[in-house]
Amino acid sequence: MRTDREKHELIGAVKSVRAEKARFDDQGGQLTERPLLSHTSTFNQDGCLIEQVNRNPDRSEWRTINDYSDSGKVDQFLADYLKRTSASLGFVLVKDGKIFFQKGYGYAGIGAAGFLIFLSFPVVSMIGFVRRRWRKARSELQPATGEPHLAWGMATLVSLLVVITPLPVLTWMLFGDHSRPSQFRAAFHISSGALLLAALLGLTLSIFAGVAWKRGDWTNVRRLYYSVVALAALLMVPFLYHWNLLRF
Repeated sequence: MRTDREKHELIGAVKSVRAEKARFDDQGGQLTERPLLSHTSTFNQDGCLIEQVNRNPDRSEWRTINDYSDSGKVDQFLADYLKRTSASLGFVLVKDGKIFFQKGYGYAGIGAAGFLIFLSFPVVSMIGFVRRRWRKARSELQPATGEPHLAWGMATLVSLLVVITPLPVLTWMLFGDHSRPSQFRAAFHISSGALLLAALLGLTLSIFAGVAWKRGDWTNVRRLYYSVVALAALLMVPFLYHWNLLRF
């Protein structure tokens, strides 16, 4: 059976090859080269195609990364479509024969806004803790009931899970071996697992928020802020479903 490198009509231990297509336009009697399509193929030592990058005239890219099992068969490939010049962003993940595709800066903006909300919660909690420790005034503390403390602690846990979600993927991007998609898959599963756990626990925040308003726990500003965090947690489920993260 011919290897991918041989199918590309390459001879020898070729690691990568770049092919470009261009068109020549006649402008005022002078030929001007106009780039059209190009692609770069990268092979491993066995001649298997591990990465192919296709570039369009609008500077967008379609990148496909193949991951091989021990038997040499394609186990999974990851493809991402990065649109640098337009107002759209796409992401494609192919796994077990299923194709998932989403695009739109709008959804990315919603996700970023939710991330900032969750990021602010541990900061606000730490500031409140420092203020209470500094004042050392028992009369200014919340009543010694379990519900408010449990509600705030649960929101803190959910927020921390959301905040640490990007860390495994960022670690892979900075220090990982990009020629091994299996490393990305492991990092992605850790990140998505943390996000799914946060979404599951976040469903309880709406209940805690309702109880807090009914009982009059905390101040109005604090209850309102907690309700915003609870709403962000509640919206995590449809957001993850839209991005197909609930299917893994």
